[in-house]
Amino acid sequence: MPRRLALTGFVFGFGIALAAGCGGGAGSPIASTATYDPDKSADAALAEFDTNKDGALAKAELDACPGIKAAAGRIDTNNDKKLSRDELKARFATYADAGFGASGVTVRVLLNGTPVSGATVTLTPEKCLGGTVPGGKGTSDDTGVVSLTRDDGVPGMSPGVYRIAVAGGGVPADYATRPLLGCEVAGSGRGDDSIDLNLVSKPK
Repeated sequence: MPRRLALTGFVFGFGIALAAGCGGGAGSPIASTATYDPDKSADAALAEFDTNKDGALAKAELDACPGIKAAAGRIDTNNDKKLSRDELKARFATYADAGFGASGVTVRVLLNGTPVSGATVTLTPEKCLGGTVPGGKGTSDDTGVVSLTRDDGVPGMSPGVYRIAVAGGGVPADYATRPLLGCEVAGSGRGDDSIDLNLVSKPK
């Protein structure tokens, strides 16, 4: 039975399992032969977000890339509150090990504790994944539940780190225009496939 993690509506502390996501772009349908490149992904993440050039991502830097921050607790294997290149590479390698196939992902959207109907939830992969992973989206039902489908029409999502945007259904516009939410899809039982988005009326 999948674990369900709650994701509140603004910035989280370092190491929590889900947080806000970092950049990337939804693309055209991606062939199932696409591959992950952990070395390039680790280098790309540091190139974009390691602002002090110390070779690691710390809390302040992760606030600009909450998709990786979503997985920080799993990436930071030595618990030094920083994500090194080797740690990033090792985590990205688990996506390659899991394979490109889609895992079922269910999202529940809550606003001030109440289920939201008619909200569109969009997952956009991190730029550091190199454009090999498709995004996905879905719309919440009367219970706030969203079943995600990849941009190439395959139900579920491929392993990776994603930003999350939520629009419509009375959800504050900040959740669609600011990088406040994100998640990791680990695949093959390595992570959580159910996500609670606990949104608030005035996100910070």
